[in-house]
Amino acid sequence: MPILVPPSERYKTSFLDAVREAQASGSGRGDPLSRNIEEAGADFGAFVAALRRFESLAA
Repeated sequence: MPILVPPSERYKTSFLDAVREAQASGSGRGDPLSRNIEEAGADFGAFVAALRRFESLAA
């Protein structure tokens, strides 16, 4: 089973690939599926900050 890590610049490419895959298959939840992935990649720091606001809700 893969180890999940918070999105960061280190894993940017892998994370964006996973979001593209989720968008193509229609799987996943919420915000990442509705985002323009090219815009997210261009300002990845803001994209990650927006996603991380959901962390406290999952706890």
